[in-house]
Amino acid sequence: MSKVSITVQINTSDLCRLSDEHIAMLWSVAQANPAKDYDREAGEIVSTIGFEIIHRWLRQNPPPLYNHQARDHYWSILKDHGKWVDGVWTPNYQGQQEASA
Repeated sequence: MSKVSITVQINTSDLCRLSDEHIAMLWSVAQANPAKDYDREAGEIVSTIGFEIIHRWLRQNPPPLYNHQARDHYWSILKDHGKWVDGVWTPNYQGQQEASA
């Protein structure tokens, strides 16, 4: 044999049912696609397969969520300057005096 052509069909609606090995192979094949760099369909196929790979990785390695929140800074300042006592905000006068000193 001097020349062999192989055609691979990718059903993007069925990616979740494929094994990790099969998905990795499809991603490699999609990257090796001889289409032009700006080919829309070629880019979309690689993206779809890549998102499936990322989805699987995140399922196995869940990221820490909510470690940082926008309200954390304000909550810290509130705690430094007072507290809620029986549903009433009670200022911490000692903390305010130290801050103004």
